[in-house]
Amino acid sequence: MSVLSVAGCVTAAQREKAAQFGRLHQPGSPLVLYNAWDAGSARVVAEAGACAIATGSQAVAAAHGMGDGPQLPLA
Repeated sequence: MSVLSVAGCVTAAQREKAAQFGRLHQPGSPLVLYNAWDAGSARVVAEAGACAIATGSQAVAAAHGMGDGPQLPLA
């Protein structure tokens, strides 16, 4: 059992998204993840047809002119 399910904070929608993501992993057909750093780059990647998009906290922080870490506001 995962930590998230033990904590009870996983919704049905999140479980379905996780299942969809899992189905993208097919033997012999590698899943390519493009790394978006902001909403604009994520939109471009999605419109280009990517089935999944990755991101990283450092990339998002840098797009906002900040260093990686807890100083980046969530809202």
